[in-house]
This record gives sequence, structure tokens and C-alpha cells, in this order.
Amino acid sequence: MWCNRSLYALTVAMCLLVVPKAVLSQTNRGTIAGSVADTTGAAIPDATVKLEQKTTGLSQTVTTSTSGDFNFPDLPAGQYTLTVSHTGFQTQQFTDVQVDVARTASLAVTLKVAQQTQMVEVTGTAPLLETSESAQNAVVATRAVQEIPLNARDYRQLLSLTPGFNSAFSQNGNRSNQNNWQLDGVDNNDFWHNSEAINRGSISGVAGVLLPIDAIAEFNQQSVGGADYGRNPGSMVNVVIKSGTNEIHGSAYYFHRNDAVAAAQPFNTPGTPSELRNHNFGASLGGPIFKDKAFYFLSYEGQRFIAGQSNSATAPSDAWVAEAKTVMTQYSVTPNPVMTSLLANLWPNTIRSAPATPANFVSGDNNVYLSNNFVGRIDYNISDRNRFFIRSIIGTGDATAFSGSVYKEYFQAVPSRQQNWAAVWTSSFTPRMVNQVLFGVNYFLQEFDDLSHGQDPPALGFNTGVTSFNFGAPNMEIAGFGGGGVGETPNLGRTDTTWHVTDDLSYALGSHQLKFGGEFRRAKLFVHYLREARGAFSWDGTAQPASGWYAARLAVCGPPPAPSCTPPPEEALADFLAGFIGPGTGGIATGDPRRNWYVNSYSAYAQDNWQYTPHLNFTLGLRYDFNAPFYDPTHTISTFLPTFTPTGLAFPGQNTSPISSLYPKDRNNFAPRLGFAYSPVRGGRTVIRGAWGVYYDIPNGNLFIDNRAAGDASRGTSRNPACPNCTPVFTISN
Repeated sequence: MWCNRSLYALTVAMCLLVVPKAVLSQTNRGTIAGSVADTTGAAIPDATVKLEQKTTGLSQTVTTSTSGDFNFPDLPAGQYTLTVSHTGFQTQQFTDVQVDVARTASLAVTLKVAQQTQMVEVTGTAPLLETSESAQNAVVATRAVQEIPLNARDYRQLLSLTPGFNSAFSQNGNRSNQNNWQLDGVDNNDFWHNSEAINRGSISGVAGVLLPIDAIAEFNQQSVGGADYGRNPGSMVNVVIKSGTNEIHGSAYYFHRNDAVAAAQPFNTPGTPSELRNHNFGASLGGPIFKDKAFYFLSYEGQRFIAGQSNSATAPSDAWVAEAKTVMTQYSVTPNPVMTSLLANLWPNTIRSAPATPANFVSGDNNVYLSNNFVGRIDYNISDRNRFFIRSIIGTGDATAFSGSVYKEYFQAVPSRQQNWAAVWTSSFTPRMVNQVLFGVNYFLQEFDDLSHGQDPPALGFNTGVTSFNFGAPNMEIAGFGGGGVGETPNLGRTDTTWHVTDDLSYALGSHQLKFGGEFRRAKLFVHYLREARGAFSWDGTAQPASGWYAARLAVCGPPPAPSCTPPPEEALADFLAGFIGPGTGGIATGDPRRNWYVNSYSAYAQDNWQYTPHLNFTLGLRYDFNAPFYDPTHTISTFLPTFTPTGLAFPGQNTSPISSLYPKDRNNFAPRLGFAYSPVRGGRTVIRGAWGVYYDIPNGNLFIDNRAAGDASRGTSRNPACPNCTPVFTISN
């Protein structure tokens, strides 16, 4: 098959199926591309173009095509020297040519006729305009990453420097969960929320673990990408980790933020100190293992962040208990020993001496966030044609912070454990054909619970049916004692592991820069969101029998909703101590909703970056995505089918089920991509771009797994009340 310009628009799809190549993909590499012409603008074929990176010994040589074009794909980010020569012309050498991740550095080289043997050196060529890319690319380079002050040392804040990206991580109006986050081209997505994994917030948006700033070489934010761009349509954020070089280089640092040099916080409770201390410290080191052959890079960053908080609450102190017992004595009601035991064991002893007044307890316990984060990378130049690197990022974080209850025992505690591993092999089969194979694993674990969650309610006489895997205080709220409840955070957690494989084949064919590639992702989510499994109960002073204190109150003020009929705190506490509970004010989810979920995603793409003229470039591509439905190989997830008897719940994959998957498989996700880049002046400073494409999303995991419609814990695909292979989940209320 052949392709010429006059028929190209009609035959591009067929040509793409038989001609291999690539420009950039969702990898950690960049490209240098350009054209060589004489002073009249005529193309110079067979010119020799040599590329060198002295810091690593990398060297490549190609010759220009019949149209004078050359291309060096899949290059590590950094600075290069480019030498262009041809018999009868002056040799030109370009130094400090900057290659950025996922961008094409475009060079328009003009050679003059040589009067004698000589070389012309051109310096300061960076930054270079992309004249052969229709995608919108924005690179945040090393200097910006290192020198711009960042609160909490979180690189994500730098995304606001890129066009179209706002503080909510929305790109050009897309949803914040439509970005594709990558590290050295490897998946860095938390499948649960479709957000970043490493640097994912834990409590109040503070990152659970941190990617060390001093380990970042640069990162790219790209939108409206070509056929190599997928998973999510918003933008692709690809961070590149530093590598070692022939010279030893490193850093050591300590950053400190202290409330002592800040203005007083006007919202604090008077007399209560409020700390704000952030300690970030770390070091990095890189260098050669064998000169020009093998290199290492290591980095560590630690964070110790203390944020003071001051919140008041009305606590059920001994003085309030005495008030409640006075009410109970008037109606000959004695305290229930189980409830007395709960109050003594679930509420902290620090409240006992507080007076019987509103806001009798003030919490000054600090919110605390800490993390330890490590990066390691080894690069190995196996030969002139084969390069390999392996990289790991390991972070551990622990956060404890206020989340509804003023008692430190019921602060929310969130451990975060995250890892990202990459192995990348780049092979130059010929000077014009380069292949890159990437294998990565992204591991994300985050759990939420009360800081103190070892309480055994059945042993205290409150037999909710919970067992050791879900011990902890039930959520108990007493009206009038706002902020003084217990059991605020149920046992929630997930482990999200994604295996990621990508292959990119790039080939330069005349004025065509062609690419074939494919991706495979396999995500596994172990989810234990045990909402309401410990129970939720409330007391408001209205649950006692008809002859009790609430009946007496109604006799005076009339039926509700008269405001004066709202029981005071001591009557709500009397309900609690007596063990009275009203209809609909208590409930618990029974059963076991813990599940393993899997999602397999497949992609293939072909693309041509066609330099139609020295001024006009076309990007034409086609991508195919297949995102298989969520599934559980043990068949414990369900969907509702009214016609399926006897329960209306069908479990995909079971022999008796009328369906094979949770929802229909969509095998028609073909995504064409078209774009252009027009440069009015060859080698000039103005480029006009345009792009159009179809993009497909991978849905959030929590939309299926943690569907909280109407607040009913037994709703959703995994919280089913008729599970044949597991313990059914029911919501029971009094």
C-alpha cells in the first residue's frame, strides 16, 4: 500500500495499519525533531545529524530523509548537543538543546554553502517551540520545581502554572477525576477516586505521602493529546524522576514553617494555643556506577506537620449525669447498667470533672501528619542501542486529625502506604526505529478509622454482634452534646494495585513520524468499607414511655414542632442512661461487605505525525480502548433485575445468572484523533494549533462499590442482602 499527499486524507486509516512509527506517547521521554534545508529553503537529504549527551555518554546518529527531516524519539529529559553536517555545507553544532518529557523540541536547521572547512556553533537554542505537535503541552522544568516556594512541599501546586489548569485539578473545564496521573510513564492513579495515588490527600487535603521535590526532574501536563493519549480525557500529568550522571550531584535541605512568625489566628478559642509547625527535610544523591554506562540516584524526604486546632463541645460530664439522674428520679427510672458501662468506657475520663454547662469541654489536641518517602533509580546503558532503567518510590504516612468529635480518641486516623515501581527498556533497532517497553506497578493503601478502635461493645453488654475484625465504638450521639459523640469514623479502607504494561514502536519514514503502540492495565481493589457495621444510635429525650419526662413536657407546651418542646440536654442524657431509644434512631449493618474487585483495560493505537510542508504539520491517529466491566471472580457482586427470581438480584458469572457481567461490555470504543500545527515562518516564534478527538473514561471505583444512595448501608453492588457465596448484608433499624 502507498500513501501520497493528494490521497492522504482518504487513505490515512489504511496507511496507519501497515506503517509503524511513533512520536510521543504517555511515556517518560521526549523527542528532538526537525528539518535541514539550504539558504533557498530547499531540503537537504542525507545530511548527518549526530546527537550527544555528555553527562551520560548517550550518542545517536541519523541521516535526513529525502524531505530533509530527522527525528530522535524516546530521549531521556535533559540537555543535548546536536551536530548537523553535509558535504559542501558548513557544519552546525547546537548546544544546550533541551528535551522535556512528552514534548518535541523542534529545530529548523539552515546550512550555508561552505567556502572552507568550518563549523558554526549555535548556543542558547532552548526553549524551542513545538512546531510538529497539535497537543497542548506545558512543562514545569527543574528550576521551577526546585525554586518556587511550595506550601507542604507538594508538587501538585505547580500545576496551576500550566494553562487551563485550576486549583481543583480541573483541566479546561473537565472534571478533576478525569486526569491521567503518571510517574515516568507508569500509572499513578488511585482507581477509587480516579485521582493521583502518590500525593493523594489523607485528612483535610494534606498529602498522605509525598513525592520528594528534589527527586523531580520535571513534569508535563498535556491535554487534547494524540492517539497515544488515553485512560482519561482531562489531561495527562507525567512526572519524570531524576537520574544519575557521570558527575556526582546531590542536595540536602530543611524547610520549616512556624506559627511563631505568623499572625495570630482570630478563630481560635481564647486562651487556647494553636500550633502550626511544618518540618520538611531530606537529601538526594546521584552519580555514576560506571562512567558512561551505569548511574544511580537516591532521594529521601520526611515531613512532620503539626496543625493545632481548637474546638469546643458539650460533654456528658459527671455534673451533667447528675442532672440527668435528677430527671430520672422524678419518674422512678433507674440507670441501665449497660448504658452506665458504655458511658464510662467509651467516653474519655478527661470529661468527668467538667461542669454542667454548654461548651464545657475544649479540645486543644493537635492534628498531626507525618510521612517518610524514598526514591531510588538505576540507569544502565547496555549498548549504544539498548538502554534500561528501574525505579522505585516508596512512601509511608500516618495522619491523625479532628473529624467530628473533639475527643482525641475519636479523631480520624489514616495510615497511607504507597509504592510505584517502573522498569523501562528502550531499544534502537535502527537509527529510525525505536521501541520502548514499560512495565510498572502502582500500589495504594489507605484506611480510615477512629484513633481508638479496639473497644469491644458486646463485652460491655451492648451486643451489636460485631466481632474482632470490626471492634470499635458504635457511633453514639446525644442531643445537646454536639461535638461530644463517639465512634465518628467507621472502619473504611481499600488497597488498590494496578499492573501497567506499555509498548511503543516509533519509526521515521520520510516526512512521516509514525507510531504503533498498546497498553494493558489490570487493577485490583480490595475494599472493606464497613459503613454502619458498628451501628449508629442517637438519643434526643423523646423515647421514654408515655408516662415519662417527655410526656410531661408535651402536656405543658403542646405537640411538636413547638420549639419549647425540644428536650434539654439532661433529658436526652436521661434517655441514654435509661436505655430508651426511639423508633428509627438506631440502626446497624450486618454481614460482610468486604470484596475483591478487578478491572482489565486494553488499548491499541496508531498515529502519523506528518510534516506536510516545512510550515504545516498534521497529526492523524486512531485509538481503541476496551475497559472491561468491574468483576469479582468469586461472584459476590450483584445487580438488580426485577424479572430475575426469587430475589431480583443477579450475580454475574454464576451458573444460574442470566448475565455474564455487571453491565454490558462496550467493544466499540474507537477514538479518532486529528490535529494540526502551523508555523507561518520556518523556525519562527509563532505556532497555531488545533486538535479534535474522541476520548473515553475509566469510571471511578467508588461509584460502583461505595454507592450510598439514600444512606442505606445495604444498597450497592457489593452490599447485597442475598449473597450465595458470602455473608449477606442487611440494614436493621429499631
